Amino acid sequence: MKRSYAGTGVTATLSRQKIALGAHSDLVPASITPPSKRVYRLLVLMSASNFCTFSTILQESCVLMICIGIDLAWSPRNSTGAAVIIGDATGGALADVAVLGDDAAIIAYIERFAGPEPAIVAVDAPLWAPNHAGRRRAESELARAFRAYEAAPHPANRQRLAFDGVVRGETLVAALAARGFTHKPAIDANLELRQVIEVFPHPAMVAFFDLTRTLKYKAKPKRSLELRMAEWRRYQAYLLALRDATPSLHGHEELLAQDVVQLRGRQLKRYEDQVDALCCAYIALYGFCWGWAHCRTFGTLEEGYIFTPVPAVMRER
Repeated sequence: MKRSYAGTGVTATLSRQKIALGAHSDLVPASITPPSKRVYRLLVLMSASNFCTFSTILQESCVLMICIGIDLAWSPRNSTGAAVIIGDATGGALADVAVLGDDAAIIAYIERFAGPEPAIVAVDAPLWAPNHAGRRRAESELARAFRAYEAAPHPANRQRLAFDGVVRGETLVAALAARGFTHKPAIDANLELRQVIEVFPHPAMVAFFDLTRTLKYKAKPKRSLELRMAEWRRYQAYLLALRDATPSLHGHEELLAQDVVQLRGRQLKRYEDQVDALCCAYIALYGFCWGWAHCRTFGTLEEGYIFTPVPAVMRER
């Protein structure tokens, strides 16, 4: 199941051979046939007026970034959510969401949307866990910092993560390294590069939405369906409000119009995977906009880390 989204007045399948320009066809110079990648990516962003202008895009004076969010299932037997935001340091537009399966499908998806272009792949899953048991330094540090927000991560270790002796996140990093992606524990603001990074949506949501505690929309023992549905509606409303954030997010209205009360079981889980992947992609865009000014890395590359935006109260520590 995969759907594509685009800005108002522009329809794009994100295949360069099949682009319907709609009301903006007069903006594309006749000399560009088919549209160049830079023009093509601009078309997805046309719904927001604060993006770089068409002329500056053509002159390549604006840094565009493809932000791919991967809500990676720890087990290859479970589904993985994926989302693509294309934008610049001021904002972006949701270009695609999908539910993926095995590692090959995930790599193919990233290759399809990133191509050879600058891109950040933000993955919600441990990308390096050298410890056999217990938790990484990253989980301990983040749990201390976000304890009051109830945003502590699950312990990550090889005993829990490895399937047939393989840690899925590490396999993904290796595959992306072969395709020119660097594994770095932080995102530098407005820097054009190809990068893969580990993220964790729950503390990021605390920062994005100014929460006093994390949203309780996920299935947990003794957590009522009524509470989860109420929290889902809050989650959707907060994500929609990112239209007015910095960086702004557009093109996600259709995805978030879903009435979650109508979803149950596997359908709800697949929807959750896609929305969480959208959050991962937005973390990448947010890091690209703000860098270290609004974000922190817990842990180290050598011992395992987690990159996340942080609330204002943590930014001066």
